[in-house]
Amino acid sequence: MRIAVCVKRVIDMETRFRIAPDGVSVDESGAKYDINDFDLYAIEAALQLKERSGAGEVVALSLGPAAVQETIRKALSMGVDAGIHLECARVPFDSLAIAHAIASALRGRDFDLILFGRKSIDSANEAVGPMVAELLDIACVPAVSGLDMNGRDGKAERAIEGARELGLDATKAAAAAATGALKGASEVSVTAVEQVRNAVTGVIAGVKVVVTEPFKSPSKE
Repeated sequence: MRIAVCVKRVIDMETRFRIAPDGVSVDESGAKYDINDFDLYAIEAALQLKERSGAGEVVALSLGPAAVQETIRKALSMGVDAGIHLECARVPFDSLAIAHAIASALRGRDFDLILFGRKSIDSANEAVGPMVAELLDIACVPAVSGLDMNGRDGKAERAIEGARELGLDATKAAAAAATGALKGASEVSVTAVEQVRNAVTGVIAGVKVVVTEPFKSPSKE
């Protein structure tokens, strides 16, 4: 099975940072960045699904400037097979603009499953995953705490207060399904030597995308 994992480069919350002179962005000088915490669990969930299926491919996809390649390299070091860098000058705050850029890159690539972290630790909007699913016209199961796949058939599970809820057979409803992975869905494994080598030599495909903020629908005129 082919799985796409959408990851975000976020500022390390333990880093001291300053507001840039424009008053609306972060001064990146001296700031440290890493993969969004929730996306790490999505990556591990994808790798576990691939291992259980016995074959397949996990691809990490990230939107942003050239520095985003460092984020993708970290995903490769965890065991991800390949990366896709959606090239743009900066990541907009508008979730819909981000979703349109990601959906345009995913459309037609024939992934069986698309994984997102439940939310990003910087904006915490929890909106991009469901928006991408809507734009691609595929099923979406948010806040997933368990996922069992058999080819394109699968069941998603999520925790609710005092109980568990089983999701629909998402992949029977569409060619792919988008899910938001929670921390409890998987534990991040230790990086092996061969995975570190993959981080250096792994292929990252560059895809130029156009992002506008706030997002405006194309004119029908």
